[in-house]
Amino acid sequence: MTEENNLSMVQGDDYSKIISIKKNNVAEDITGWTIYFTIKNKKTDVDADAIYQQEITTHTSPADGVSQISIPHATSINFEVDSYYFDIQTKDTDDIIKTPVRGTFIVNWGITDKSN
Repeated sequence: MTEENNLSMVQGDDYSKIISIKKNNVAEDITGWTIYFTIKNKKTDVDADAIYQQEITTHTSPADGVSQISIPHATSINFEVDSYYFDIQTKDTDDIIKTPVRGTFIVNWGITDKSN
């Protein structure tokens, strides 16, 4: 089942979020899995038009189902302050693809600019 969730960040910040992959409220062993984190302007945009994509194959604690998504400052500084759509997909070692989380990704404006 796909969980609806909202994420937000400040434009120009480094962003990271720990994610836990579970099945029936029990941590999945995600060793050998690939996790895809995608942000798009419109739900119908093709992946090639995504404003951000991350493919994760090295996980924080794979036996416990823990990984991390991230966006570096050098990328987020180019995001427009706006509301986008995101999802997180998993591909297991049997090539089964699932989308455990999707929702709105909000980029907020910041006040301080210490990027230079």
